[in-house]
Amino acid sequence: MSMRHTDTSAVPAASPNDEHDTFGTIALAAAVISFVGFAVLVIGHQVDPADFNNGKHPSPANNVAFFAYVIGVLVALVLGGAVWFYGRRSGRTGPRSRAALATYYGAVFLVVAVIAAALGV
Repeated sequence: MSMRHTDTSAVPAASPNDEHDTFGTIALAAAVISFVGFAVLVIGHQVDPADFNNGKHPSPANNVAFFAYVIGVLVALVLGGAVWFYGRRSGRTGPRSRAALATYYGAVFLVVAVIAAALGV
């Protein structure tokens, strides 16, 4: 009985670009989740402003949407920024990469949140 050995040289090793693309995709997915949370917050305030956020016990949908928004923005900003800046330094990512888009989203929505808090909205 003979044992067959597979040729391992035919299987390509993972390149560093694959890892950066994965982290960039995760950062972009976090940005999408954050945007969905933001949309639920806006719609909830427009549809049912009395019970959605006001009072001692806000709606569970408000809590979930708020945490999805905040955590998504932070992950998009931190992970996307780290991958994008590292990739720019090494010449692997550009201004239209997934990580860059997630970083842009995180920065814009962080500024929007700060302005809204300053205006008391």
